[in-house]
Amino acid sequence: MLSPRRKPAALRLLAVACLTGVILAALAACPGPAAALDLDPRPQRAPVRLPGDLFDDNGPTEGTVRVKIGVKKIKYSRVLETAPLAVAATPGVGESIRDLPLTTPGGKKGLAFGRFNEVGLTLRDADPDNPSLAALTVRTPQGRSFVSDPLECVSRLGQAYLEAAAAPDASVPVARAEWANKTPLYIIRRVLDLPFDDVWRVAEDGPSTFLQRRFDSDLLGIGAVDLILRRPVPVQVNLVAALDPAHPRTRTVLDWYGLAKRTFTLPDGRTVLRVYVGRYLREHYAGIKAAKLKEISLMFFRQDAAEVRRDKVVERLVFMPSGLDAADVAKNGLPGRLPTRVREPFAGVRRVFVNIAPAATAMGASETATAALRLIPMAPKLPGGASVEDAFLALVSPRRDTPAFLAAADELATSLGAAPDIDRPDGGVTVTPLWSLAAPFAPAQQRFAFGDARTETPVFVSGAPDLFSAPGGVRLYRTGQGLSVEGRADRLSVPVTAAFTPAADTAYFFRLDIGRAPGLSGVFLDVFETSGGKPARTYALRPGTPTRLDGLPRTVAGATLRFTFTGREFALPFTRAMLAAVPTGKPHQGLYAARLPWSVTTAARPDKNTGSGRFSPVTPFGRLSWLTAAYGLTGDPVAVSIAGGQPAIPDTRSGILAGRLADKPNAVFPGTVDVAVSGRDGQAPGSLELTRAAFSGQAQADWRAIFAAGPLLDLGGKRLSPGNLSEEAAARLHAADAWLDIGPADLPAKNASARFFNHPWYDVAGLCFETRTPLDVTRFAAPPKARSGLGHENTLTRALAAVALLAAVWLALWLIGPARLRVLAARPARWLATPPADPRDARREMFWSLGACATLLMIRLALDAAAARLIVPLAAMALVPVWRVLAPAVTARLSRRAAPLGTWLAADPGRPYFLGFSLSLLFAAVLRLAMLARPAEFTVQAGLYCFLAGLYLELAPTRRETDAKSARTPAP
Repeated sequence: MLSPRRKPAALRLLAVACLTGVILAALAACPGPAAALDLDPRPQRAPVRLPGDLFDDNGPTEGTVRVKIGVKKIKYSRVLETAPLAVAATPGVGESIRDLPLTTPGGKKGLAFGRFNEVGLTLRDADPDNPSLAALTVRTPQGRSFVSDPLECVSRLGQAYLEAAAAPDASVPVARAEWANKTPLYIIRRVLDLPFDDVWRVAEDGPSTFLQRRFDSDLLGIGAVDLILRRPVPVQVNLVAALDPAHPRTRTVLDWYGLAKRTFTLPDGRTVLRVYVGRYLREHYAGIKAAKLKEISLMFFRQDAAEVRRDKVVERLVFMPSGLDAADVAKNGLPGRLPTRVREPFAGVRRVFVNIAPAATAMGASETATAALRLIPMAPKLPGGASVEDAFLALVSPRRDTPAFLAAADELATSLGAAPDIDRPDGGVTVTPLWSLAAPFAPAQQRFAFGDARTETPVFVSGAPDLFSAPGGVRLYRTGQGLSVEGRADRLSVPVTAAFTPAADTAYFFRLDIGRAPGLSGVFLDVFETSGGKPARTYALRPGTPTRLDGLPRTVAGATLRFTFTGREFALPFTRAMLAAVPTGKPHQGLYAARLPWSVTTAARPDKNTGSGRFSPVTPFGRLSWLTAAYGLTGDPVAVSIAGGQPAIPDTRSGILAGRLADKPNAVFPGTVDVAVSGRDGQAPGSLELTRAAFSGQAQADWRAIFAAGPLLDLGGKRLSPGNLSEEAAARLHAADAWLDIGPADLPAKNASARFFNHPWYDVAGLCFETRTPLDVTRFAAPPKARSGLGHENTLTRALAAVALLAAVWLALWLIGPARLRVLAARPARWLATPPADPRDARREMFWSLGACATLLMIRLALDAAAARLIVPLAAMALVPVWRVLAPAVTARLSRRAAPLGTWLAADPGRPYFLGFSLSLLFAAVLRLAMLARPAEFTVQAGLYCFLAGLYLELAPTRRETDAKSARTPAP
């Protein structure tokens, strides 16, 4: 196994638990491997406090525990039927663009969609860091075209994106560009569509700041706008476009909330916010032949301009091309959108599903359409490219709420070649593993993860000397992708120790899941009829999909999984390999009785007497193939034998030890596993410390066994499990929430609490403790409150106070009398209607009014927000005397230019104040266009007081008398 060392590289609780990687809701014809199911679910953080002393203060109370189970549901759809398609290769329009027509297996270009609603594609990238963008174009007989978004094929951005797509010469600088304040001249030039510069303009609007720049780019050629951010910040991108060539000055702001968005993390830690512009245009403006991007405005929420200038978190803008043929768009218009979903089972292989329902709706049921696939590398200047491994039409069920277990079971069975029907109670299929090999740890469980996922941790195996064989040996590492098998050879083999006699009513499938392996040229399965003989059959395997093994020999003595590489070194990320037997014919088993090979993991518990030399699973369950632990070695070298297997000889001070416990499916698992440590070369062994030990494996079980194994709740320190259920009870539980009897339990007298466990398939929605002990609730009743009647007295007091206040107001008005009231109201009306005649009085009044306004505004700066809201209205009110002085001059000027208007204003003393209100609105509009929001608000507030002054003059009780005494002399 070893070769030269590699170079370093309340009583009712709604449990809120996230559905982990066990359940993959996305649709796929051949799903990827699910993560291991944790048999030791983690308890929720907050326990539920129970009133244990409700029954007895002296000791625990015996009773029965019942829990209400709520089944988790997810949105799930599945492939019901497929029909193959052929991909005809034709010369591309350039070195980096390939156009591949899709045809029927017989070569016909016309495709009849019929009942199918999706097109499935399997793509393999030559370089996963530079993935190819796939765009499927469908043309109907009516001349309409529909296309999928090629940028939806990208699930991560790497070094190729930084070197090519986001290079300085291919992007627009922001942080290092010139910034300036937004001015009225910029607004005028923008409105008139005059030439512009490359300067970014800064403006504040309330609590937010805008960063704007004008453009004149072809919008239909842009697939997405990327913002490269130094760190994640809340920023909104407003895109202003000209969509009507007949009216080039008409502007449309694309709806930010209607635009699809996604965030990526770059290898250097920066963030990319991608806004899918092309997808939005194809969905809302299909058919347009020209569009221009006129302006981009970046909105920073609750950040002032100084903060935005200081941080400059947006480094660059990147315009990702749409991948559409510009000449075809200019001729036929922008095509409609075909929704797309993408899955990546492992690096380098993507499964693309394009929804063709919009195109099928636009054509008749008996008509045919043509389809073509365009492949474009994300970075055309760098090495890349992709090949199409599979293409097919698919009938996909609608996405609907499905119990999480049924979705997981359907995905697992489908990934191994079975065809269950989860819509029928008897649609289950039992899948029997004849041989399986999975990574010796659970990578999705953080509790059992070893080291940093970005580093490589060496793995040493005990009990399986020929698990992986290659000339010169291999070394195993734990990486972010799982188990990595590395060596210096051009081939690698894995023995498949499965001997069986093929049955006529059984189909056999081989499933292999691996990661990206540069230089991998082929994967084959050699099947032997006799041990040591020549292969009777050789099957070419496609990683990520189940390969049906047709034509097996009469007896199978074993097989060999064989990898070939083009170079002399390899690094193979290995996830899972399984040889499975699936019964043929229609499914006929119950959904909850069908047994499937679930990947499971449980913690390893060291024996208290022997210490770390003996381990047992916390939750024994079926076949557990591996015992894995992190180790730390101090002193001399050691040899470690797990379960009596061939010793592993670690040559590093820290790493992972993995013991292969059983190589046959459903082998009897011992209750404990011994770990023996010995020295080497006659020397005493060093000190070996084992931590974070865990068992893992693939256990063939049905839902009832899995549900019965795990705990539901912890009551007073005791874990309670539901036990075995009938298939009818399981079906009833998945149909609606149901109460289950857990069994007898003791409720402590004091400090009683219940803690529920998180599970990917269900929630505990309620808890009930039933006992025959009499319940005395009177001792828990609150003491009776004294009936003081304060509530009724307070209500009566408030009512009497309101009546008294109204009576006082009426009495005051009656004492003043109507005549004196008119005299009091006439004084302010007379003052408003009579401006100062002496110029010196006018100047003095304006000086004092403006001074009072400025003083109040300066005082506002020193006060908090609450006090400022009281000062600003007073400052605006101080400007009313200013308009009282200026109104005659404005009226006289208007009389000379527009005599009817001047006559109308002079006919009533309140109308000049209405004129002041109108002028304030116009002036405030100009200030608002100049992005001066606060001055505009203050101007409107001052004009409002002018409007109230004019309204008072109109409603004054002595208006006629005031009008007679307020004859005005027009100012020269």
